[in-house]
Amino acid sequence: MARKEAMQEREINIARVDWYHGGEYTKPLVFVSDRPSEATYDYHLKEDNSLPAMYGIEVETQNWGIKEQTIYANVLKHICFSTFHKDLWKIERDGSLEGNCDSFAECITQPMTKAYIRNHYRDFKAMWKYFKEFGISCDKTGDCGMHVHISNTCFGRTDKTQEEAIRKFLYIVNKHYDLMVRLVYRNPSVTGYCPQMRKLTKKEYAQSVNLQYFDNDHYVCINMGHYMEGNIELRLVGGQKNYACFRNTMECVFHLVEACKRISWNDCDSIVRIFKGCNQYVFDRLATMVLDAGQITTTELEAIKATIKTENLL
Repeated sequence: MARKEAMQEREINIARVDWYHGGEYTKPLVFVSDRPSEATYDYHLKEDNSLPAMYGIEVETQNWGIKEQTIYANVLKHICFSTFHKDLWKIERDGSLEGNCDSFAECITQPMTKAYIRNHYRDFKAMWKYFKEFGISCDKTGDCGMHVHISNTCFGRTDKTQEEAIRKFLYIVNKHYDLMVRLVYRNPSVTGYCPQMRKLTKKEYAQSVNLQYFDNDHYVCINMGHYMEGNIELRLVGGQKNYACFRNTMECVFHLVEACKRISWNDCDSIVRIFKGCNQYVFDRLATMVLDAGQITTTELEAIKATIKTENLL
């Protein structure tokens, strides 16, 4: 006679590439420091109804060698993302990635705190190693980007401080647009989905525009369409070529957010003041891509170098 457990069906989990904006997670979680925490559908923590400072990442990918989308989804879910919590990522279709590759997908995380991302850099490093082994690229064709969602709570504790810092963020990114393109590893010849918002290069406009009714647009470098829901989307970030590139880009985003909370409006015009006190990973990006593109001077770079704060990250 067969054993009782032999008569029970095994649960099979087959990953698929869901339709654009159609994927779902098993349940809403916020990944805080070193663990997932249960959340409501608007991502307040269930344990105390607080709203943490959170980041979300959308990684656009293309593949050469895997022609079947379902197979590609399972390689992503069960191999490339295997070191992460099973409900951190979802996989969706994005038609803008379809050309010049065998398969493609946009991979989207649930919200994570800065501490969680940093504590799991080793998992992102493993992910990029898997990408390389399975013919997956985020920068080969120039079609891929990496959008970063930044919660309003990253910019301060009160609505007033958040709004002021977000205005500075909008101004800095657009005022220094050519520098920012290189800072976040965007190909400067492929900015059709994330162009400069020219009105925001004017300080007076950035200081006074009504953020509540700001345009919801997928063809700008910062999408403010979710501002009233509690986050903004930095669309300028390019597809990252490897783990070190990803880490340095995220450190650049983290630094910009923190800088917007501490500097004055006058400081927003100064590259040195914006990047004062950055870590070595941000400085590395300034000293390579940004300097090579002529978007920063050696004098400015030396002034920033004197203020570097060393951090030991993977």
